[in-house]
Amino acid sequence: TYLVILGAVGAGWLPRGALLGLATLALAIPTAVIAYRRADDIPRLIPALGLNVFINLLTPVLTAVGMMLIEA
Repeated sequence: TYLVILGAVGAGWLPRGALLGLATLALAIPTAVIAYRRADDIPRLIPALGLNVFINLLTPVLTAVGMMLIEA
């Protein structure tokens, strides 16, 4: 997702405001580390899975908001 946002902005297909979607990367990296470390312990993995859902919902919202702010 992050590479698609970067590529689309770099190619001129999306306005620079779409880069706001990259803000969730600050949550995604620690979540990935937790998921990797706790992969064999399902009860301790569940919070990371919930955070993953949050990140996947928030990324396109922030991308859209950023695009609207730049266009306005």
